[in-house]
Amino acid sequence: MQGHHIQVPSIILPVQTADYDATATEVMNDLLEHISADIENVDHLQEKTVFIWATEVVIAGAPGNLNFTLQLSPYASATSTDYFATLGAAPTATIVPTGVHATVHTATFSWTAHSLVGRVIAQMPVAGAPATAYWVVQALFCGKS
Repeated sequence: MQGHHIQVPSIILPVQTADYDATATEVMNDLLEHISADIENVDHLQEKTVFIWATEVVIAGAPGNLNFTLQLSPYASATSTDYFATLGAAPTATIVPTGVHATVHTATFSWTAHSLVGRVIAQMPVAGAPATAYWVVQALFCGKS
């Protein structure tokens, strides 16, 4: 009988450089899509889960809602981004701000669809006020083989 192995969580947002920093976060204060690092070679994993931590930074007002969506592809972004697509019932998470400074929000979503590569798209559909209300975000991926 073969045992299951839990993969150590990996930071996927912000995209890490060669200098790995476990405390790295991404500031979200615009209407742009923030795209995570590719989550590669996950087709064989079970219980694939993305964990999200988002902290509100509020001087005045409130940042916009944060929306997270999973996209899957048979190819990595380095090969082509043409194949990434959101599934009809794609796992998603939405975080709604409270307008209270330093409030920490968490969200998770899991998926079972098999694909070689996945990535997370994070976006604020309503603009925050870049200087007075924004998010500081970190997302992690883990799974079990």
